[in-house]
Amino acid sequence: MSEIKIAIAQFTPFKDDIENNIAIHLKLIESAIKENVEIIIFPELSLTGYEPELASKLCFSESSIYNLPFQSLSTQNNLIIGVGMPIAQENEKPNIATILFFPDKAPLICHKINLHETEQSFFSHGKKVGIFSYSGIKFGVAICFDSLIETFIYSLKKMGVNYCLAPSLITKKGFEHDIKLLQQYAKKFQMGMIISNYVGKTGNMFGIGKSLIIDKNGKLQKQAMQINEGIITSFCN
Repeated sequence: MSEIKIAIAQFTPFKDDIENNIAIHLKLIESAIKENVEIIIFPELSLTGYEPELASKLCFSESSIYNLPFQSLSTQNNLIIGVGMPIAQENEKPNIATILFFPDKAPLICHKINLHETEQSFFSHGKKVGIFSYSGIKFGVAICFDSLIETFIYSLKKMGVNYCLAPSLITKKGFEHDIKLLQQYAKKFQMGMIISNYVGKTGNMFGIGKSLIIDKNGKLQKQAMQINEGIITSFCN
């Protein structure tokens, strides 16, 4: 099993302004490229910000993701890029999704399977769990509330996942509870947890930042500052 350098991005998104949010993504991806990162993960719904009421207006079709700049950046820089967005569904509400762009291969669409009760008026439960392997390490995607559901994390473990990628929106009120729970799951299932969070206001909520990596023993491996927009990097092995 190889050692992989990973980056977690946190930032404050613009409301109803995908173009400016893409520009922030590109700036943070550039920082990751300069640090020779192999995977970068952005928070939940990172291209639109966490705006449930606007999801139907701002959602992407599965074909439109190919028009975004991330596929070419991934291929040119041998970098896996994970960005969040609502994905349109025929005759249903959109899904919350993280799209993983890989060098020289088709993107992987990963759905949020478990919705918080406040999301169910705006989104549909997803069906596509995201699993991929890279350099001998198996990653699974658990978008925000997914990562707090023990049965979901156990299902990833049964599929051989070594590290859980958790694009999230975590507030000050929920942070201590959520991180303590993720540390318990990490230790119980011997699975590293990689959590990307917003910093600042998005929708009607305030992300606390503090994006972090929890190692397979439930210990804090690396954590961002609460107020800083940017990336932190660490290694998975």
